[in-house]
Amino acid sequence: MSLPFMPLFAALLAVAACAQAPDVPIHTDAGATTPDPVEAKLTAAAEKLRASGDLLGIPALREQMARPTCELTLPKPRDVALTGPQVWRAARAAFVTIGFHYKCTQCDEWHLDTGGGYAIAANGIVATCRHVIAPNDEEMREGFLFCADDAGNVYPVREVLACDEDSDTAILRTDAVQLVPLPLRTDVVPGETAYSYSEPMGTRGYFSSGIVNRFAYEPIENRPQARIVMNVSTDWAPGSSGAAVMDAFGNAIGHACAISTHGEEIEASEDEKAEDGAAPPSHGQETYMVLHMAVRAADVLARIRPKAAAPQAVPAEAKH
Repeated sequence: MSLPFMPLFAALLAVAACAQAPDVPIHTDAGATTPDPVEAKLTAAAEKLRASGDLLGIPALREQMARPTCELTLPKPRDVALTGPQVWRAARAAFVTIGFHYKCTQCDEWHLDTGGGYAIAANGIVATCRHVIAPNDEEMREGFLFCADDAGNVYPVREVLACDEDSDTAILRTDAVQLVPLPLRTDVVPGETAYSYSEPMGTRGYFSSGIVNRFAYEPIENRPQARIVMNVSTDWAPGSSGAAVMDAFGNAIGHACAISTHGEEIEASEDEKAEDGAAPPSHGQETYMVLHMAVRAADVLARIRPKAAAPQAVPAEAKH
């Protein structure tokens, strides 16, 4: 005998609510006809900070992006392997959404344009892609930089500490001081497990695993030189830029920066080819593979100078 609809529905909800550990969130993404509830929350909080004058505006941002390096004290790399769930928890504790609360050139509404980032040092110091914090003059009339932790709490970005266009790296000081930093590790080998926690295409809290595929030279647009990138088989998409790529020990070995698709154009069949020589209908491209490119932890470390040791006091008996 079947249960009445409402008790059955309540039972299904109870099962769903108990299907994950107590600290595991259930995410709600925007649907085809429904707004994104997280975006609405972030927009309201960013608007409040902007109105109070707490957010970094584009003019000051541009000046600070010229800073090449900064001084930081970093945590040492971990050398004890973690389980997948432990890496997930470490990723969440370090993750931030970073982006612009901006007014576009087409209307008077305020919008969001966000990517990811991750804590690398205590007191809210985070790394991300330079292109995540670079203002888009064609789209933005006015804009302010903010960040939010994985729980959706919004904080000001106080300043850009270091930035490099060629490696697509930026280091920021934020008010998200409760973040738990990820150590940076550079002695990475293809075949190692790689994890990623990000927001691809607005898909909140997406955690995936793969491996490090290779290291490769990639041309830099409009420049004669190339940079080195790390290819990884974890999943990401637009919106993931700046999010950490992590190893099995919970160290950051890089961050997501780009995607490259490889395939070929689909040709029209003989029946579809026009007799008068006109172009046949377009069939787009058949994709064979997608390469995920990451900035290396070494490129982040290149922006950081170790903090100078404090001068030692001279004992009184040594003074003459």
